[in-house]
Amino acid sequence: MAKRVKRFAPNSRWVRYRDGRWIPTRKRVFLYWYKFLQQAEQSDSYEVNWSKYRGWGGRDVVLNTKFDDWWESRWVNLFSVEDPLDKPRFDVSSDRPKADAYKIRLQVYELRHLTNGEIGERVQGIHVGQETHEMHSRVGRHRRAASQHLRNVCEGIFP
Repeated sequence: MAKRVKRFAPNSRWVRYRDGRWIPTRKRVFLYWYKFLQQAEQSDSYEVNWSKYRGWGGRDVVLNTKFDDWWESRWVNLFSVEDPLDKPRFDVSSDRPKADAYKIRLQVYELRHLTNGEIGERVQGIHVGQETHEMHSRVGRHRRAASQHLRNVCEGIFP
């Protein structure tokens, strides 16, 4: 009897997604790549090199399409492989991607017009209780990391 492969093994870098195909990480990580790409394109501070994103549909598609709709039509060609030893066209640059951190960094970036104290109060996962130096430090770290993610996505890399 053949051994069944689990959909997710904590010690594996790969996730068996669907239709017998593998993706290098959870779908949620690709969601944050997509959202950071949208933010970079909408910002005057960043310039996306769209030649790095062949197959993504281009600027108008990325800015005007909900992620799940976009994902359904592109995940197989862009992110999946049949054999986990193969390399997908687009892969994350981290061996251990952290979707929760990307979520916080995206929220911090979206609230960049506020002070660190106000951001710390609004973003779950940064601060509980009183405003402290540690909370300000965390917000600052997330701001810097978000800026780095935005620079990276401009060149076709995430995170």
